[in-house]
Amino acid sequence: YGVPRMNAWVSNGRQRSIVVVGGGFTGASVAVQLLRHGGVERVTVVEPRVRVGPGLAYSRSNPDHRLNAPAQRHWIDPRQPNEFLDWLETSGCLRDDPSAVSESGSVFARRRDFGRFLSGIVAGYQSRGELEHQRSRVVQVDADPQGGWQLSLESGETLGAEAVFLATGNSEPEFPSSVPKALWSRSDVVRDGLDDAALLE
Repeated sequence: YGVPRMNAWVSNGRQRSIVVVGGGFTGASVAVQLLRHGGVERVTVVEPRVRVGPGLAYSRSNPDHRLNAPAQRHWIDPRQPNEFLDWLETSGCLRDDPSAVSESGSVFARRRDFGRFLSGIVAGYQSRGELEHQRSRVVQVDADPQGGWQLSLESGETLGAEAVFLATGNSEPEFPSSVPKALWSRSDVVRDGLDDAALLE
């Protein structure tokens, strides 16, 4: 919960080049915290999806998929724990989704709304040139003989970095080995519980 302060990312008055591999929640949170609190002026995030932030967990569109904890416990920056809740109110999400408020008063927002919140914050840093989104995948990371790291991208490009954060998250759901392969193609067997199309069939 939190990133090291400025002296870890600045050397002889020059910011070290920083690459975050993975642009889901964890990668977005690392990048935002570095920019807000780490004394960092620019971060590169390598993520194949169109948006940085939602990732696998918060990119589904089904409105019935809700967060499994109150909004007060979801944040992109632990130093601003009410940021998401404030966004829900100012964006009109709470007005449009009254079911989000439980009898106890806790707010269980839609997962897609948390994804919108994350991508909105990231987009602000992108518009200011502080966060660069490389829409690709990292296929290999090698130590640079002269120091730092060389990242080979699926696109064929190479990135140099003096610090690399690995935030690759979870892969797409797969059937466990205990499930017979004969069942994999059945329409009544759902591989991914968050697959909107499968749940609507």
